Amino acid sequence: FTSDSHFSHTNILNLTSRHQHFKDIKEMNWMLIEKINECVGAKDTLYHLGDFYFGKGKHWVNGVNDILSQIKCQKIHLVIGNHDPTAESENLKKAKFKSVCSYLEMNIKKEPGWVQNFYAEKICLSHYPLRSWNSITPIHLHGHSHGKHGFMTSSNRAYLSFDVGVDSPGLNYSPVSLKDIV
Repeated sequence: FTSDSHFSHTNILNLTSRHQHFKDIKEMNWMLIEKINECVGAKDTLYHLGDFYFGKGKHWVNGVNDILSQIKCQKIHLVIGNHDPTAESENLKKAKFKSVCSYLEMNIKKEPGWVQNFYAEKICLSHYPLRSWNSITPIHLHGHSHGKHGFMTSSNRAYLSFDVGVDSPGLNYSPVSLKDIV
């Protein structure tokens, strides 16, 4: 899971601390792709929780598909963020994401040998941090806040919210796996 890559968004270097780590947007794009590819294999699935690429129209479609072609895994799902086209956009339909949605609740597939830190059958995915969400999904993953609230927040011990954005503290611009969260 990851969020807020803002590929090709020159101003994001100054709006976040990325200017301290990358000399320009080309270096940032390259490093973000490298970080994703270090974490995923060809058969893996990646959920990107919004603000994937910055641009408009045909430029956006071409740029997104170019970035997607450089990522090892082919199953990349987008949960729409505020810098992405709307779900009805023709440009978004031309992008080669496996699926696109604004909000997603998904079942957790437990793998043999996983030690779960807490009980959860489902997780909630959205671009925006939520104060409350469906009570049958005790884990909420989001982006949007660029690490301003820390990686993990909770309103109580039963409900946890994780900022999986690349700027989130401790993630070092890398995606986080479901195994690492649960």
